Amino acid sequence: MNLKEEYQQARQWVNDNITKHHYYDEVISVFETNIRVIGGFLTSYELTHDQLYLDEAELLANRLLESWTLDIFPNSRLNLNNSLTLEATCFILSEIGTMFLEFTHLSILTGISTYAQKVELIRESLQTRLTPYPGLLPTMLSPTYYCCNIFSIGANGDSYYEYLLKMWIYTGKKNDNYRKMYLDATNSILNNMYKVSSLGEAYITNIENGNLTHKMEHLMCFVGGMFALGAQVNITMDQRMNDLHWKAAVELTKTCANSYIKTKSGLGPETFEFTKDGRQLPTAPNFIQRPETVESIFILYRFTGDPMYQDWGWQIFKAIEQHCRVETGYVGLKDTNNPSKKDDLQQSFFMAETLKYLYLLFEDSEMIPLDKYVFNTEAHPLPILNDQQVKEYFEMISKNQTKIIAKS
Repeated sequence: MNLKEEYQQARQWVNDNITKHHYYDEVISVFETNIRVIGGFLTSYELTHDQLYLDEAELLANRLLESWTLDIFPNSRLNLNNSLTLEATCFILSEIGTMFLEFTHLSILTGISTYAQKVELIRESLQTRLTPYPGLLPTMLSPTYYCCNIFSIGANGDSYYEYLLKMWIYTGKKNDNYRKMYLDATNSILNNMYKVSSLGEAYITNIENGNLTHKMEHLMCFVGGMFALGAQVNITMDQRMNDLHWKAAVELTKTCANSYIKTKSGLGPETFEFTKDGRQLPTAPNFIQRPETVESIFILYRFTGDPMYQDWGWQIFKAIEQHCRVETGYVGLKDTNNPSKKDDLQQSFFMAETLKYLYLLFEDSEMIPLDKYVFNTEAHPLPILNDQQVKEYFEMISKNQTKIIAKS
């Protein structure tokens, strides 16, 4: 973006503050720290080749390794000051299943296989699991049993499924374990969760104790982009299935864009459900600056060049400027149909993801091209591995591995 002065200020802040490694005596989320901070450092290193960022990523990842007290899954909470973990018996699927990309890339850059091996053990454990919906896993699970009967591509599940596709692309389309896991999951999504309202709007719903909720979370709006990316890279290796995934991508993205259009603010609600007569009804009307809809719009635009997607993105950006901009930054809305009711928080993912995807929507496609990069779930782009790196990757994950046999 050529914001060179701002960049230098930010780099100086990282150098002067984070490198001191004086951590506050408070508990952090291992998963969020991985995708936001380590992911941010890795991308900063790849775009600048400044050793500062790689050093910081490695130091922080070494601290996060302290959360692996049960061998297979990392605990979700860690105090960086005293290394104490909050040990759990049940784990959130999206938290344990969204470590693959960052930890693997750190191994590639440093030559230290530990990080890649740790997440490979997680993948092996998850791949052995059996459920009534092949490829789908409950949102809460332990290393040996399931802790709930809720299946969701939204909260507590979302980025796990996204990373199955992205790890296959990232590994040069060579690790077919990820491909199989993704295809099993998407087949189950299309067969069990993908629905069309009586008014013709496609949506994804949760399965809770065997029942469909017919609610769609804004968090699920990334699925349109995921299906589009998968179809574009030919992950199904079957044109009929690619066409099916592409159609789902287009229809789901349209539904999510409509959830914005249908409110008085022009901003989409956190959750909406479909009534029997096919209407979209907001059930959680707040807008907290989430990126998932504009992420899918961006990906669909990159693959089609259809200006309709830019039009949708521009309308969303104008609504954000009109209703969320305040003197000191941006806030969310408590009610998308009553934009005068605002909250007082600017989310970190608003700049990392929402504004970034909107910016890239209007940039040349050679700016972070999708055939050379994958975005982590916090929109930090990482380069796809070359042939030599893929070879190194497979050598790393094959060393000193302990076979996992998980009870289903």
